Amino acid sequence: MDPLTQAPPIELPHDIQTPELISQFPVAIGWWLLTIIIITFLVITISSIKKYRANRVIQRQAIEAINISSSMLSQTLSTLKWAAMGYFPRQEIASLSGESLFNYLTDKLPESERESFAKFNNTITQHLYNKGNESAVNIEFNTAANHWLKTALPPKATKQTKSASQASDKGAVS
Repeated sequence: MDPLTQAPPIELPHDIQTPELISQFPVAIGWWLLTIIIITFLVITISSIKKYRANRVIQRQAIEAINISSSMLSQTLSTLKWAAMGYFPRQEIASLSGESLFNYLTDKLPESERESFAKFNNTITQHLYNKGNESAVNIEFNTAANHWLKTALPPKATKQTKSASQASDKGAVS
């Protein structure tokens, strides 16, 4: 026997061959669905927050104006009128002043809140055009005005409000 032709008892080891790497793409459908759900949730949440804040811009500005200038009843009442004109139809509010404006503002509050705001009606009409406005009345009315702004604005959508806005939209279209 020839030693060269004889097969070696142990073959020389071969290199280890690894399989091809598995690709991460395309990702499984579950991950795509989860990503779409998360993005949709974020878009809806962000747009809701923006709408909420945009709907309350006038309310915030009026509260800041009342807190900054708490010196005169007439100024506070005109700020309330300005804020109300931002949310309610201008045709209803523009011609109102004094007691009629105050009654209109009182009617826009919920039933449970009206009595506490209405108690200022006589006080306001007595002190509104006096030269020496009492600072205690001013501070008390400013507190009530802030409460009115936080409670009555923006108005809650009711069936009457929705039907009135739809009717005005139809009238504007035609």
